[in-house]
Amino acid sequence: MEEQAVDQKSTFSVEELSQAHGVSSTRTDAHGNEHPLPQRAVVQVLRALGVDASTPERIEVESLALVDDEWRRMLPETLVLVSGHTYNLPVHVHHGETVVAWLDDDTGRHVQDLTQLDVYVTPRTVEGREVGRATFELPVNLRPGLYTIRARSESDQARCLLVVRPSSMPFSRSRGYGFAYLPHSLRSENSWGIGDFQDIADTAVLSALHSKTNFLRIGSVGIGQDSRCPESNRYIDPIYIRIEAIRESGYVTSADRSLIEWSYEPLELEEGAEAPRVIDRTTVWHAKLSALKIIFGVPKQYARQVSFQEFCESGGADLHEFAQWWLTQHPEATLEHSTESYRRVQITARDIEFAKWLQWVASQQLSGAHSEAQQGRSRGLVREMSVGIGVNSFDALALENAVIPHFGVVNWYEQFVSLESAFAPLHPTRHKRRIANHYIRMMKSLEGTCARVIFNHADLIFRQHWAPESGNVDDYVEVATDFDLILGVLAVMSGQTKIEILFDAAGLESWMFEELKSRGFGISVRWDIAGMQPPVHNIAGITDISVGDMYGAPLAGILSGEDIELRERLGVDDEHGYTGAARGIAQQRRDHVVAALAQQGRLSSQLTERELIEAIYASCAQSDAPSVSISLTDAVGERRAMSVSQADDQYPQYNLLVNDSSGSPITVENLFDSARARQLLSHIAALRESRGYNKREAAISF
Repeated sequence: MEEQAVDQKSTFSVEELSQAHGVSSTRTDAHGNEHPLPQRAVVQVLRALGVDASTPERIEVESLALVDDEWRRMLPETLVLVSGHTYNLPVHVHHGETVVAWLDDDTGRHVQDLTQLDVYVTPRTVEGREVGRATFELPVNLRPGLYTIRARSESDQARCLLVVRPSSMPFSRSRGYGFAYLPHSLRSENSWGIGDFQDIADTAVLSALHSKTNFLRIGSVGIGQDSRCPESNRYIDPIYIRIEAIRESGYVTSADRSLIEWSYEPLELEEGAEAPRVIDRTTVWHAKLSALKIIFGVPKQYARQVSFQEFCESGGADLHEFAQWWLTQHPEATLEHSTESYRRVQITARDIEFAKWLQWVASQQLSGAHSEAQQGRSRGLVREMSVGIGVNSFDALALENAVIPHFGVVNWYEQFVSLESAFAPLHPTRHKRRIANHYIRMMKSLEGTCARVIFNHADLIFRQHWAPESGNVDDYVEVATDFDLILGVLAVMSGQTKIEILFDAAGLESWMFEELKSRGFGISVRWDIAGMQPPVHNIAGITDISVGDMYGAPLAGILSGEDIELRERLGVDDEHGYTGAARGIAQQRRDHVVAALAQQGRLSSQLTERELIEAIYASCAQSDAPSVSISLTDAVGERRAMSVSQADDQYPQYNLLVNDSSGSPITVENLFDSARARQLLSHIAALRESRGYNKREAAISF
């Protein structure tokens, strides 16, 4: 049997060369019309990818190199297959040499040797050497999972990451409803000035007990306070650790216990003082850090020591590198830290052990919160996080040259401010194994801490809009991603970790939406009332529905226009492009909601703000979405936005503690003293029950 290799043409234009490297030479406007990009912008991105398109001569050289690119590699870097399908794998070797190929699983265990097919392909001369192609058949009976294809010839060897994704996702779309909130914002009397992991567990248990909720949805607990773009999604911020819940805290000496109590003193309220409404993260962190350093010095019992060692071994080099990076970002966490000299302190092996210990404790407490939350018919925690990678994050650093320097990625609704606030641009055609490993590690880090994860900024999986350091809008360039690889890895890891994956629909184009649905991923939709968007209740295939805008502004603030007034006071542009008086816009929003609800037959008279919010959630509860996420801030009547885009230090971003409609602090202890919250949840529960959505038999694990 003979197969002829298909020759591509020898030279490309700039547009064709850029397309071959995943770089678009056009921009699509809001109406679907394509417009050519300035050639300088395209050439600039190609240069960043190591492709010189500055002159016609260089374009020809790069084009010729691209023609033979596949033949330079013995194996492709990565390969994605659908389970149950076969594939003929090309392997490139020095012409005339023999080659063998085999398959290992993700533990390194040999699975089977691959069979070479009798397929002749004409050899090709590449950079002065004659290269032949052998063809091997991949078996059709491979189960979904991660594998390594290995090949060896007389003079070369190579490996390829093989992702065998399921033809469909194995999860049922379980039904229910639950609170959604940012973990820092709801504290208890026993937490140190900020919501922590024990508060998460208690909130989940109390919600299920009082209101029969089925899950608790929490925002990011990654490194750093910016939940939109954290310093790491794969590691946990130790500021959420509950000090007293660490087992070793019960074995400190009396002298050390006094020191821990002194550490807490800056957070204590003076008699008669009002409870704080804003978190002082610096004071909270330094107080907790002092206590954590003391507890770290307490010897661990044998079982705990073994557990810690296993955690470190499992984390391997990546955990070690993270610990070193984290200590450089937080030199105050070195054990020999002093106020005057900590920036000059050398990081020691003991410091690195301390940083690893913090991750171990945080991971244990978050897993414990999820376990405690899985009571009755509650399925535990739902975690929400960005699928994007911050430019200056540890995750970007670990990706090494898979991240392109001097560019930032902006998603569909944001303006470029600076590289520091942008997402990291990923190489569209190279270093795919590193990119795949990032998502593998991210999913492994979630294992045992949640039943479901909702990824925001899902459009970044399909394409990225690269912005140069200048921030010139005319130079934004759309760059493709290998979404088949990323989604394949996520599908496999979803099965391995037993975590259901949903993607937030914001920013997804119809083809992206359909691509995700066809693969069995869940879709989370948000009724954006601030943007006066139409209801999303009847979108086919949605898994979860919520209400609000992209920045966590509560409905009370949106319907009153307080979010617009706030942005005007801060001097930042309105993300919706509104102009005019806030009160007039608020009335437009209210009219929009009332009209939408009236079409559904849900309004019979003029409603108060509280009744209107309840009607909005009631309409969601009677939609076809299997699950409904209820913002905790809406339930208690909070009016302040948790964050304001582009406001930076002008606003206490992600540092507000939840208040009720009168401005009084809401805590874990008094959450269900709120008649407003009880009434809303009771109404939602009755509506879901009437539709059969909360029956015990429907409460299947995610």
